[in-house]
Formats: sequence, structure tokens, C-alpha cells
Amino acid sequence: MHQHIDWVRCILKKEEGNWSHLLFGGDYFDSTSRHAASVSATCDYLVKLREIHGSRITFLLGNHDIPYLEGRRRFICFQNPRNLSYKLTGYTNSKGKKINKVLDDDFWKDCRLFKMVNGHFISHAGLTSDIWKQYAYHTEPLDAFDAHCTHTLANLGNSEDRLLIPGMTRGGEAETGGITWLDWDEEFQDDLPWPQIVGHTSSSQGARQKGRSWCIDGQQTCYAILSGDSELTIKYP
Repeated sequence: MHQHIDWVRCILKKEEGNWSHLLFGGDYFDSTSRHAASVSATCDYLVKLREIHGSRITFLLGNHDIPYLEGRRRFICFQNPRNLSYKLTGYTNSKGKKINKVLDDDFWKDCRLFKMVNGHFISHAGLTSDIWKQYAYHTEPLDAFDAHCTHTLANLGNSEDRLLIPGMTRGGEAETGGITWLDWDEEFQDDLPWPQIVGHTSSSQGARQKGRSWCIDGQQTCYAILSGDSELTIKYP
């Protein structure tokens, strides 16, 4: 999204009445385009969408959203956070103050790192088998992983979590990136029990496929509709 709210409006108008649940893949902020909306306008739009659609909308978090949530405790006290664990290019304290002035605790608590929809694992950047294998032997592995994600978001800043750091391809020290950082071109593999739908690695080529999985970050050129029978349709407005 990266503050391109007019693009979202265009899609929602075109698909009006054609969907039952709306899911955003993260990275709402840190645009470098002069055509993007302001940070404040973007926040107002996200709040409006949540008010209108309620439980029919899910906001996932991307790597460009995590530092603004991590710094929230400081921002709401009119202070600048120090030594953020997940700070990255594009982040500023000024934007953090504006974002957390509009997006309240209820909004952030409803945000997630992944969602299973019609047999597809949907997240900002994708999940690797080396992370998933830690949960695969639980009686309810997805519930265990979801609990870890919830705990991670509730405790940002206490310690760096493997889920939220970049891999070597994106300048990090881990072998591969976490769920907000995994690089589609160099790191992603279609080797989990279910297909994945991700964004994060943008390309002017539009949507790309690996095995059963898709990356649908086409630089604001495409979006996807996942039907109840698990058929994925890529659309180019």
C-alpha cells in the first residue's frame, strides 16, 4: 500500500459487492512517491475502513509498520523512542508521532502477522520451513504459531525476535528473513504444508508464482481475489 490510498479506493469501488472479507498485506507507510497520500490521510483512511467493515477486514503488518508499533509507548507519551530493534530506512519519529496519534490501541491489537484464508497462508513476506518446523509438532501447530506472533507483537522492544528480522539478502545477519522480511526472489521456497500469498518483494512484472505460492506485490498494479474453493485470481485494474 505505502500510502497509495487512491489505488485502494479504485479497487474497492471496482469490486464493490464482490468480496466477503478484505485483507491488507501490510506496509501502510514510508512511501517515497509524490503521488502517495500523506501519513495522516493514510491513517484516517485505515481507521475509516475499519469503522465501515469491522470484522470483515484484516490488517496484516509489514516491516515498514513494525517500528511504529514498537515505538508506540514512547510516542503516546510525546517522547521519541530510543534504540528501536526494528528501525529501517524510511522510518522517522515525526511519522511515528502522527501515526500513533490516529491509530489507537484497539487498531494495533487487531493487526496480525498472518491469516489463514481458504487453505492459504497469507502474510506480508512469507514463512520459511526452518521457522515453521518449530511449531509443526504441536497438536495444533497454527494455534501455537499464532500465539507466538501475538506475544511477539505485544512485547516489541524487549528483545529481537527471529520472526521480524531481515535475512542476508536484505542486509540482515539471519540466513533468511522472517515473516515481515523474507525476500521472494532469493529466499522464498514453496515448501510449507499450504500455499502462501505474500507481498514485500515488489516487481514491475506484477504477480509472480513459485509452485503453489504467489507474490502479489506488483508495485500497485495488481491485486488478488481468493475464492471459497481456493482459486486465486490475479487482477490488473
